[in-house]
Parts: sequence; structure tokens; C-alpha cells
Amino acid sequence: MKKFLLNISAFSAIILALLCIGEVSVRSIPNPYSTKKKAIRDLGKTTETIVLGSSHSYYGIITDSLENALNLACVSQIYEYDYRILGKYINEFPNLKNAIIVVSYFSFFEPPFERGYWESEIYYKIYLDIDKYPDYSYRNFELSHFESYSGKLAKKLMNKPLPATSPAGFGLDFRHSNPVTPEAGRDRAEGHSTMPLGYEAYNRNYFEALIKTCIERNATPILITVPAHKHYYEAFNPAQYERMQLIIKQYCNKYGIKHYDFLKDKRFDDADFYDQDHLCQNGAKKFTRIIKEILSETK
Repeated sequence: MKKFLLNISAFSAIILALLCIGEVSVRSIPNPYSTKKKAIRDLGKTTETIVLGSSHSYYGIITDSLENALNLACVSQIYEYDYRILGKYINEFPNLKNAIIVVSYFSFFEPPFERGYWESEIYYKIYLDIDKYPDYSYRNFELSHFESYSGKLAKKLMNKPLPATSPAGFGLDFRHSNPVTPEAGRDRAEGHSTMPLGYEAYNRNYFEALIKTCIERNATPILITVPAHKHYYEAFNPAQYERMQLIIKQYCNKYGIKHYDFLKDKRFDDADFYDQDHLCQNGAKKFTRIIKEILSETK
């Protein structure tokens, strides 16, 4: 029995060691979150404009082409985490003047991460030090989401491409345009029609807190809606789209801020979109030139 227990202990120790090595190896792989943390450290003191939001802004606004700008948006990032990031790092931006807050069709109606993309919270804890959960939580380890963990580790071992982020936080993966079909646009719009789930109050609380934080630090909140393909916005739920516009108008009136709506901007055509609701790099270059004009007006 003693020998059996020793064998079990030795086997367990080996497995634990391999898991630890795997965890350390995966954490060493550059990712959007660790890149943004480095960007905050390297560029924060000179940053005058930050970009917040989801993949629409992460892939849509090339902060490297703007003056003293940093993109803090991430895929599926909700207002709760925009607010947590800004609250955590705002003292790193002593020269902050503008905060671009992207507002999308789904922004006010998305469920919290724990209701869906809970694994995303792992990355905020590990790489951006956002402490929503205590240190002993399983959510603080890459291993807790084994599918993602194993996928990244396999790509590293096979030298396959991993998500790439520019030094100023812009997403580099959506390089080329792709055909968008009406069916694909409708499917994406239906997936984003989440108003019936009942999370408007939750998202609005963090959205308003975000605006207040910016104003308290004398930074101008600038609300932006990124261009999307017509097959996407033509399939919107009318009630949700109208509600989105009403909410935006309420906050603009309450705080005296502006909303720039480029959702249906005719300057963008098929060649500017990676998919139904994301710009490709060509479209992002075009959109960033427009953002540059807006920022010049705020000076």
C-alpha cells in the first residue's frame, strides 16, 4: 500500500509539474491583454486619447496612426470592463484629453461575462490585474479554460499564427475583406439582438460611470458607432435599434457630449469589411482618418 501511495504521489507530482509548465508557457505567449498592459506602461504618460469598447473598436481604430493614442478595446469587451480598466489605470494617463467610447447595436443589452464569456475574465485578471475575483479563484488560471489553453499551447508548439496586436493596441488579425452574404448578416444581427435578456440597467450603470469618470478627469467622452455592412444593420431588431438610439440621446443630452454615428456611412463599401460588423484593415485606415478629423475638432 505504501508503495502504491508513493507511486500515486509521484505520478500526481509529475502531472502537476507539467500543468505548471504549461501554464507558464501559455502566459509567455503575447496576447491582446498583455500587449495592452505593456502599452499602458510604455505609452501611458504621453497618451492623450484612449479607445474603449469591443472588437468593433479593437479592429476599427488604428491608434498607431493617431497622435498619442492607445486602444484599450478587446474582443467582446463590455462596459463593465471598460470601466474597470479605466478605473485601474487612469492615473497612468496624466495627459488624457479624450476617451472614445464605442457604442454598438448590442452594447446596452449584452449579458455579463459570467452569463456567457466567463473565460474572458481570466485574461483581465492575469494580464491586466483586474481583480474581480479573489486570488484563489479558478478563474485566475489559463488552465481553467482548457480549450483555449490547449489551443494556444498547440499553436505555439506548431509555430502557427496567434492573435496579433500593434504596439498601440490595435488588432492586426482582420487584414483582408471577405464577402458578406445577407444570410450571414442576418445571423450576426440575430445573435446581437439581446434586449429581451434584460441587462440594460446593468450595462447602463457602467456606461454612465465610465462617462462620469472621464468628465471628472477633464477628459472628453466621445461616443462613436463604427461602420457596419448593410446586410448586418438591415437585419436589426427595430425595437432594439430604436432603444439604442434613445439611450445614446439621453446621455448626450444629460452630459453635453457628442455621438458620431457612422453605422450606415456610405463611404464604406464591401472592400472595407472583414465580415458583417467588423472593418478590415483597409476599412480601419479609412475610418481612422475620420476619427483623426473628429479629434482635431476637440482641440
